Amino acid sequence: MASEHRYEIRARAAVDGAPKDRYRHAMAEGPAIQRASARTLRPLMLGLAGHGVATEPVFCGAGIDPSVLSDPDARIPASAVHELWRQSAELSGNPDFGLSLSRHIKPGSFDVLDYLARNAKTVGAGLQQYCRYTQLLHDGIKATVDAGPTVAKFRHVLRDGTTIPRQYAEFIIASILVIARQASGVHLEPQRIHFLHATPASWTMHREIFGSKPVFGSDCNGFELRRSDYDRPLHQAQEGLFLVLKQHADRLLQEAPRPSTLIAQVRATITADLHNGNVSARSVAESLGTSERTLRRRLDADGTNYQQVLSGLRTELAIGYMDEERLSTDEVALLLGFSDRTAFNRAFRQWTGRTPAEFRAIGPRP
Repeated sequence: MASEHRYEIRARAAVDGAPKDRYRHAMAEGPAIQRASARTLRPLMLGLAGHGVATEPVFCGAGIDPSVLSDPDARIPASAVHELWRQSAELSGNPDFGLSLSRHIKPGSFDVLDYLARNAKTVGAGLQQYCRYTQLLHDGIKATVDAGPTVAKFRHVLRDGTTIPRQYAEFIIASILVIARQASGVHLEPQRIHFLHATPASWTMHREIFGSKPVFGSDCNGFELRRSDYDRPLHQAQEGLFLVLKQHADRLLQEAPRPSTLIAQVRATITADLHNGNVSARSVAESLGTSERTLRRRLDADGTNYQQVLSGLRTELAIGYMDEERLSTDEVALLLGFSDRTAFNRAFRQWTGRTPAEFRAIGPRP
């Protein structure tokens, strides 16, 4: 397995076995802030294999040993998970890869969290379990559910404000709905579906799965259920099994490594101020109510430094923004705090091995 302190993602692997660079996503050195359970990649690996993709070189090219996918305790950088999902549509040749994959969800696909949701008393109680224990799958995700008198709203975002790749987001939201349908025995249709990403070229499959066109370009990934569906009982739920699973999940949650709160705060502060270019270590330290010297010392204790955090975040955001066709390169440069397009082009080439124009010339990632 690649070192935790440095890894590279090569964004395309030839199906004949030899990894082949499409662009290079060099992450900042230092410990990953967000990590995910390696087993969350099992559906992705099986889905790619089902499309005839040689998965071993793809995963190895992302610095992931495929053998860890069977290890219930293995956790890997979440950014590597996101990059594999970002590649999935192109590698599979299926622009709706994530949605297609959700149709094959079986009990246990998400380990203990899956069984907990299926053995809760109601659909809503199952969603609450997902929100409570989602860190077991991905410690950067924040999931919430707000049940009102007539509508229950489920929201799913990344804590640091970055965007989950389209295929991953659609797979997660559709899978949660599929599990609710399987557990309740009812073909639930949300009143609304929300996605952060822009409207794709075709949303035919979205309508087939969700019953209507989602709201694209929303402020979150998620959906809205009628309160009657939220309260719908799960008739095959076993209370005794649920209590055992909950105890097990509580223990796993207690033992789960927690991401650095400081680094998460630094990333969130940088994200909020990137557009105005005021992201010096001193300004971020002031926003956090500390001195620049103390901030640098604490980051050093976490095994990283300010420039690594800033560069890593800018890289992630840049690739996400460039996937949004509605944003011009000049707009992306401004969002990332660059004073001019030339400086952004130079930085983007350093991060990915391509200029923004070359990156987009390959075609938008579905």
